[in-house]
Amino acid sequence: MGRVQIGLISSLVLACGSPVRSEVDTHLTSPSGAGDDDGDDGLATTFAVGSSGDDSAESGAGDTTGIASTAGGDGGEGDDDGGETSSGAHECGGHPCPVLLDPIAANDVLVVDMTGDSKLDIVIATNAGVRVLPSKGDGTFFQPIALPTPGPITTLRPVSSHAAVLGGDLQVAAVCPAQNTVLIYRSGDGFGLVPPVEVTGYEPLDALGLTKTSDGDADLIVAEASSGTLAWWERTTAGALPSEPRRLLLGGSPARLAALRLDTGDVRIAVLDRSGGVRVVEVDESLTITADLAVPVDASASDLMWGAFGGQGPGLVIVSPGNSRLVQYTKDGSGWIEATSIVVSGAPTRVAPVWYPEGENPMAFALSLREADAVAIVPWSDDNHLLQPPLTTYATAIGPVALEGRRDLDGNGHAELVVASPTEGTWITWDAW
Repeated sequence: MGRVQIGLISSLVLACGSPVRSEVDTHLTSPSGAGDDDGDDGLATTFAVGSSGDDSAESGAGDTTGIASTAGGDGGEGDDDGGETSSGAHECGGHPCPVLLDPIAANDVLVVDMTGDSKLDIVIATNAGVRVLPSKGDGTFFQPIALPTPGPITTLRPVSSHAAVLGGDLQVAAVCPAQNTVLIYRSGDGFGLVPPVEVTGYEPLDALGLTKTSDGDADLIVAEASSGTLAWWERTTAGALPSEPRRLLLGGSPARLAALRLDTGDVRIAVLDRSGGVRVVEVDESLTITADLAVPVDASASDLMWGAFGGQGPGLVIVSPGNSRLVQYTKDGSGWIEATSIVVSGAPTRVAPVWYPEGENPMAFALSLREADAVAIVPWSDDNHLLQPPLTTYATAIGPVALEGRRDLDGNGHAELVVASPTEGTWITWDAW
C-alpha cells in the first residue's frame, strides 16, 4: 500500500486479521559482520528486505536471511495468493503481513539513531532492560544489543537536542518507575554505546526532551507521579544536565506528557494524569507556570499528542479506550473545546503520527487497538480535520501497547510500522504506507 493520502478516504479499505506467525530461517551476525552462531548473548536474525522469499542463509552477502510469511498459515514459498511484499511476505487482506523482529515481551518501542552511525535503529523497552536492534540502513539489522537496567523499562522517549531524529548527543530517555530513575542514552560511537546519564525522580512515568530556548540544547522534562511535579532539567551552557532539576508543582499524578513550543518562546505542556484527566499548562522562559487549564475529556484518557491543524493553530489529540474515541481539541479564547471526534472500536490506547517528515504535519495518526490486535490509521481531510471511518486497519501482534510508524527503515520511500506487544514481542510491517 502506498502512503496514506490526505482526503482519499474512499480508497481506504478495512482489512483486519490475525498476524502471520512466520517460520524464519535465522542466520546470526555480530555487529562486526562476522557470523556468530554459538547461541550466546541473545543473538537474533539479521532481517533482509527484497529477498523475494528466499530463505537461504547463503544468498546475497551471506549474513542476511529472507523472510517468507504465508497469509493464514498455509501455502509455501511457491504460493502466490495475496501477492508478495518487499520483505518477501504474503499480504494480509491487501496489506503486508507483520513479521517478528524480536520475541522478548516489549513495553515500548522507538525508532532513533542509538549507535551514532546516522542509521535508524529500533530501540525496545522490556522488563529486563533496553534492547537495541542496530540498523544497516537497508532494512537489515545486526543482532540485538542488550542494555541492562536497574528495573523494568516502561517508556521510551526521544530526547535529541536537534530537530532531526538523527544525530545529537542525548537520544533516548528510558523510564524506570520501579527504581525512580530515568536513563538518558547518548549516541554511541558505532556499536560502542556510551553509558547512560542517570537522573532520579519521584516515581517518574514519562520524560521528554524539549528545546526551550535558541541555544539548540534540549532540556529534559520528567513527569513525577508521586510528588505531582514536573522535574525540569535545564541544560547548562556547556550542554550538560544540572545536578538537580527545577520542580514545577502541578498536583495530581502526572503520567504522560506532550510538549509544544509556542512562537512566543513559552512552552505548552499537555499533562495526562494517572486518573485519566488532562490539563494543559503554559510555562514561560523563567520556568513559571502562567496558565493551567483543564481539558474537558469525557472518559479516562490513555494517550495524547500535539498536531497542527491548519488555521486552527496547534491542536491536541487525545485517545480514550473507555469510550473508544479519538478526539481533537483546540483552544478557544480562554479554554479548550472539542473540535472533532471519531469512534474507533477495539480499545485504542496509544496514538502516534505516521509518515511524519521533519518540519511537516502528520499525514495521518496511528492508533494501537489493544482488544483488536491491530493498528488503525486515521487520515486527514483536506482542511486538516480527522476523517470519519472507514479506517485502514493493520493486523499486528496480540495486544499492541506501543507503535512507531513515521520512519523509512529500508530507504525505499515507504514508512514501516513497528509495534510492541507485552505478549509477543516486537513486530514490523514493511512498507505499511
